[in-house]
Amino acid sequence: MLSKLSVRKPYTVLVAVVLVIVLGILSFSNMSTDLMPDMEFPYAIVMTTYPGASPEEIETAVTKPVEQAMASITNMKQVSSVSNSNMSVVILEFNENTDMNSATIDMRESLDTVSAQWDDSIGNPTIMKINPDMMPIMVAALDYDNMDSVGVTEKAENDIIPELESVEGVASVSASGEVDKKIEVIIQEDKIKEMNKKVQDAIDGKLQDASDKIEKNKNKIRDGKDTLTDKQDQAADKLAKGEAKLNKSSEKMKKTLETINTNLKTIESKEKEMKTAEKQLKTGQAQISTQKASLQATIKTLTATKTSLTQLQSSLSALTEQKQTLETQLAAVGENAELKSQLEAVTTQLTVMQQKLTEQGMTQEDLPGKITEVESGLSKAQEGMQTITAQEKKLAASKKQLTTGKKKIAAGKKKLLDAKDKLEKGQISVEEAKNEISKQKVLVAIKLSVAEVQVNTGESKLDEAEQQLKDSKKTTKEGADLKKIITKSMVENILKAENFDMPAGYITDNEASYLVKVGEKVDSQKDIENLVICDMGFDDLDPIRLSDVADIAVTDNSKDVYTMVNGNPAVALTMEKATGYSTGDVTKRLESRLDQLEKDNEGLHTTVLMNQGLYIDLVVSSVVDNLLYGALFSIIILLLFLKDLRPTFIVACSIPLSVVAAVVLMYFSGVTLNVISLSGLALGVGMLVDNSVVVIENIFRLRNEEGYDIKEASIEGAKQVGGAILASTLTTICVFAPIVFTEGITRQLFTDLALTLAYSLLASLVVALTLVPAMSQGMLRKVKDNPNKLIIKIQNVYGKVLSVLLHKKILVLLGSLVLLVVFALLSVAKGTAFMPEMRSTQMTATISIPKDDDTMSKQDLYEKSNQIMDQFLKVEGVETVGAMSGGGGMMSAMSGGSDSISVYVLLNEENKRSNLDIKKEMEEKVKDIPCDVSIEASAMDMSSMFGSGITMRIKGKDLDKIQKISEDIMKQLDGVKGITEITN
Repeated sequence: MLSKLSVRKPYTVLVAVVLVIVLGILSFSNMSTDLMPDMEFPYAIVMTTYPGASPEEIETAVTKPVEQAMASITNMKQVSSVSNSNMSVVILEFNENTDMNSATIDMRESLDTVSAQWDDSIGNPTIMKINPDMMPIMVAALDYDNMDSVGVTEKAENDIIPELESVEGVASVSASGEVDKKIEVIIQEDKIKEMNKKVQDAIDGKLQDASDKIEKNKNKIRDGKDTLTDKQDQAADKLAKGEAKLNKSSEKMKKTLETINTNLKTIESKEKEMKTAEKQLKTGQAQISTQKASLQATIKTLTATKTSLTQLQSSLSALTEQKQTLETQLAAVGENAELKSQLEAVTTQLTVMQQKLTEQGMTQEDLPGKITEVESGLSKAQEGMQTITAQEKKLAASKKQLTTGKKKIAAGKKKLLDAKDKLEKGQISVEEAKNEISKQKVLVAIKLSVAEVQVNTGESKLDEAEQQLKDSKKTTKEGADLKKIITKSMVENILKAENFDMPAGYITDNEASYLVKVGEKVDSQKDIENLVICDMGFDDLDPIRLSDVADIAVTDNSKDVYTMVNGNPAVALTMEKATGYSTGDVTKRLESRLDQLEKDNEGLHTTVLMNQGLYIDLVVSSVVDNLLYGALFSIIILLLFLKDLRPTFIVACSIPLSVVAAVVLMYFSGVTLNVISLSGLALGVGMLVDNSVVVIENIFRLRNEEGYDIKEASIEGAKQVGGAILASTLTTICVFAPIVFTEGITRQLFTDLALTLAYSLLASLVVALTLVPAMSQGMLRKVKDNPNKLIIKIQNVYGKVLSVLLHKKILVLLGSLVLLVVFALLSVAKGTAFMPEMRSTQMTATISIPKDDDTMSKQDLYEKSNQIMDQFLKVEGVETVGAMSGGGGMMSAMSGGSDSISVYVLLNEENKRSNLDIKKEMEEKVKDIPCDVSIEASAMDMSSMFGSGITMRIKGKDLDKIQKISEDIMKQLDGVKGITEITN
């Protein structure tokens, strides 16, 4: 059916091919590239810190509660733990196909219940799922020209790390080898004693001051008694004089008030006169305004009449002269129609104007007199207008005078009223003052009596205060230890309380919200030096500050950190990608950003110590090369057997088209470009031509042996073998189908391979049944059969051998059995591994203190590391060596992060030596240096996530006995061939 449709509608096939190619290009450009498929291992780790705790305390307080809580989680398979100083690590293994996301939620709920009962000094437990995304995708070292570790750290934190964290796809950037500054406070006992003495002296001084004040007040009371009698006499004399002055002032106020009332009456009569004049003025102004308006209207009318009469007189005179002129011309010329017509028109106009004059009761002769009469009336009206204007100005001046007079009268009246009011109030005040003096006489007598009593009472109280002061001095000396007002524990508690900062919610004001923070952390040395420890509130004793009782200095951990690149101090940056992003794309973006940072920051040098993207490119490039070579060899074999370019070309087209179609299916099914999926494509390349070869060979046979025309041969040739190639393809796919039904890591690893191979084989089947017949009916019309003599000879030899073997079946079966056993033994002899060793231009090493050496310090380890790096740089093929303090890999973290140094070795890209040879030479060069050096031939060894080699677990209740047993087992295993490193 497909072959028939393809042969009859080749353009449909062409469109389908173009569509697949376009989809393939789009899919390939949007597919993410990673080293391995997305995998989720059934393992999780719970890490909890407990600063200052011993392993025994960690096990009792943290590890056991966490183990008990984790054991009840669904699908839990095994729980193991490691208790180290300061840290607890619990390793959880789940059943296969466990949903780790839901398992993590269950773990968090259980841990929240357990951690709620812990002491505040125990940190919050951290859950970590184990998967390939945990491995850093890149490790880079930063160093600057002529800059120490402190400067490099500041540059990295402020300029470099924020830039790298902003790169798309980067989940986190962590730094190693950073120099952290801290403020160190050393409390000095001698300073505390000195400050306590000052406080004691201040308290003694305050007590003496109180005694002096009491004595001073006693003297004052004695003086007060002497002056009290004098004050009584003086008060009585002052009251009598004040009363006499008040009587005199009262008489004077009465006379002044009578004068003011008389003046007020005069002003009120003047106000009435002013109101009458103002009313008359308004009446005159109204009359003048009316007359002025009437005269203005008369002047306007007379002016218009004069203008009209003057124009009419002028028009009549002009028409009369024109009429006389026309009559004279007509009399001189005689009969002339034009002149006659003009004369009639002028006569008509003249008659009309004369009629208008007649209607108005005038003639043309009356006009001059009438104009003279109008001019006379207009002159009189204008003279009247001038007279009215003059009167109007006089009235305005009178109005202004009236207004000024009114203001003066009002001001005078106000002054008189104010004076009257003041006098009336003064009279009241005088009466009140008289009453007040009477009261004061009584009050003074009372107050003087009270004062006398108070003086006597004060004298007795001072005597009591003096006795209390003596008692306080005695009690203070007997019951208080003034030498311990400030103590070391007091200073420590104040420091803890002051170096505190936390949010306390929000305050909302209208539409604005403000964050409230409680406390304030110390930011500088000056702040902590000025921190007030004790303030007694004494004027002669300044507040006691932290700098008065302690030595304060800014220190750093430069001696405890170690990061070197080719012998220079540096900061190492470890970058991890976010889930869902392509490792290759993210590493390329990071490389681009690092290059840009080098350009933007003068003196900056970045060295990439480890780059997964580089290794992915190498692996992908290698797989793609193998794929291309496989396709090329397949085409060459086809050409040798078919001995014709045209059928070879047809079959060869099925390879790229099948691969492109497989890429499309990979994209839409979520399969990424990784080592496994590309291996599936490479594995299927050789099989992609099988179906096409079968179809085109059958078309050849029908065309040349059966005599079919090319179109019929293309249809029938594909149709006859369609069932056979379908069965063959499905059989091959079924070989890989069980991978889909496996569980755990096997399924996660090899599902991509099975799906990719299935996609490519199905695509080759469709191509063989559609594209091959369609191309054959167009390209094989003139193809002749060219027998291949070599193939014929091989077929003849094979036929003879086959005829002999068919008669000796037992030998064939025995030979097959022998070969099966030999191959099985050979495969077992090679051994097995979870992941093969991967060659790359990046190697790693771990340098640690020997377990049996208790004398080596960190500084000694750093010195040994420098020696080891120098030896590594001497190895042929090694280009760059970088090192940073801290364990390498997950095993170091799970073992508590013992003192170790991770070393990254970059090989020259032109290096021809194998990584194993370089590893052996490196081990040889450092064997005399007293350190444990573990070298990995490839930085991309996936097994580093779980540690390398075999792990044996010894269980028991007695730790000492377990330790002894483990050491005995290590001695037994020491002589086993192939074992190089044994640790417990």
